[in-house]
Amino acid sequence: MCGAKAGGPDASTIKPGETTIQGQVTRGGEPVTGYVRLLDATGEFTAEVPTSATGQFRFYAAEGTWTVRALVP
Repeated sequence: MCGAKAGGPDASTIKPGETTIQGQVTRGGEPVTGYVRLLDATGEFTAEVPTSATGQFRFYAAEGTWTVRALVP
């Protein structure tokens, strides 16, 4: 369960049992910069990463149930 820098490391580094959670934060179709938080199945904070200039983010986490929350202006 960890966060990665904006955009995240290369997907070829994923290990068995890990899950990739990725996406893009947009508003009105335009990318938004800010932060994205990863919360576990109980709603507890696990990790946070900044979005890239294109609004993209990526987390590598253990398999399970996760919630992603965007924190943007």
